[in-house]
Amino acid sequence: MRVCFYIDGFNLYHKIAELPDKSAPDKSLRWLNLYALAEKLRFRPDEQIEKVYYFSAYADWLPASKQRHKAYVRALEYSGVEVILGKFKLKAPRCNKCHKIYQTHEEKESDVNLALQVVQDAYEDKYDRAYIASADSDMIPAMRMVKAQFPHKEICAVFPPNLPAKRGSNQAIDIKNIVNRHSAITPLQISSCLFPVELRDQAGELIVRRPKEWR
Repeated sequence: MRVCFYIDGFNLYHKIAELPDKSAPDKSLRWLNLYALAEKLRFRPDEQIEKVYYFSAYADWLPASKQRHKAYVRALEYSGVEVILGKFKLKAPRCNKCHKIYQTHEEKESDVNLALQVVQDAYEDKYDRAYIASADSDMIPAMRMVKAQFPHKEICAVFPPNLPAKRGSNQAIDIKNIVNRHSAITPLQISSCLFPVELRDQAGELIVRRPKEWR
């Protein structure tokens, strides 16, 4: 069976950052090899991975964060993951309490890019089973479309770890009602799929090094 993985980068990143730790948050978990994780998430070990996609965006107004993110993207691309980047948009909402206008940034395009890729790959017959790693209910229309147009293809939901019961339960239930199968990423799967501190090519040349802040 041919399978593709579609990973919502920010959805997974923030849930990893929320994982509890007895002493301090383990930032090394952010140095996650998504291709290796996809291999562990397959329902059957004989499934053939055709593509692993990663959808995210750079925080241009945070230079240090952007540099860490770019290092991670280099590691992903070197491991065979296809990276599709969106962007952030500046917003100026009004505070509900003090009624003052403030500036913030909202990530745009990644969820749309993910949904479109799932549908496009279905029409191009690139997979028999699609794994969508996200708890975002915005994925539901794309899931419905694929299931309606290609009833022989399977849509599987992969929920990020540490999904809060109160905030995430309704979205998760809505997704579960659509998909063929579902599972959840475990902290053990994450900790067993980390990149080495340094990635080097066959000649020993350095490709990328884990950011020192992610220890």
